[in-house]
Amino acid sequence: MHSKVQKAFNGVAAADLANKMSEAQAAVLKETLYTAGATISKAYTDGDEKKIAQVLAAYSKATDEVIVAAPVDKLNVLEKTFTAATTTGN
Repeated sequence: MHSKVQKAFNGVAAADLANKMSEAQAAVLKETLYTAGATISKAYTDGDEKKIAQVLAAYSKATDEVIVAAPVDKLNVLEKTFTAATTTGN
């Protein structure tokens, strides 16, 4: 799962290099990665197998959407889909 999330984030970073990602956008990217990691870790810490499966499935779907998004849309798709995935973990 980690490598898939990393692939999505790398795609966002690469796409926005050409657009000169602003500091605010870079902060959003870092915060989103942190929140994803924290949400996944919380699911494992809680030990609820059903919740772990739901969280991992939500982030898997989110990363798939980011990976296939057009370069110009990747950051927006990441924000939208990862926010939705995070709510699955709460």
